Amino acid sequence: MKIAISGGPCCGKSSVIDVLDDLGYITIKEQARELKKQGFVAENDPVLFENLLLAKQYNLESITSSEPVFIDGGHVDMYAFCKYFGVYDNVYKYKFDRYNTFFVLDRLQDYVQDSERNQTRHEAETLHKYIIQEAIDRKYNIIYVPNMTVKERVEFILKKIKKN
Repeated sequence: MKIAISGGPCCGKSSVIDVLDDLGYITIKEQARELKKQGFVAENDPVLFENLLLAKQYNLESITSSEPVFIDGGHVDMYAFCKYFGVYDNVYKYKFDRYNTFFVLDRLQDYVQDSERNQTRHEAETLHKYIIQEAIDRKYNIIYVPNMTVKERVEFILKKIKKN
């Protein structure tokens, strides 16, 4: 069972994933952040960066499990980023499985840029809208997660998946 934890930059996705990981759930971390930690700079070659990102994400999302697998961002977010940045080279070459459940976290009030999250507040808001539109275009039934503490968000998500 694959569950997307989605939303634009600075929505709290990674914080939610970290708590789910601490609780013993299977999680897949945000791959853009992981690549940037390895020294890749998206702005230097956005096509190469997105191709590496998509290949890495595809391999990670190929996991099969009857247990919930929580995915930070995931391929829908990546497609939205590709559309936003106009990077279409090989973007649809991978045939990802559909997510069983698709959550979008409401944006946090405090936006903080860091070494991996270099978008401005306006860019982050726009990307958030692109991600929601991409999910709608892919016919996902979006479950919106309100702005609350990380613990409350995790509890909200776990209750929702138990109902499905």
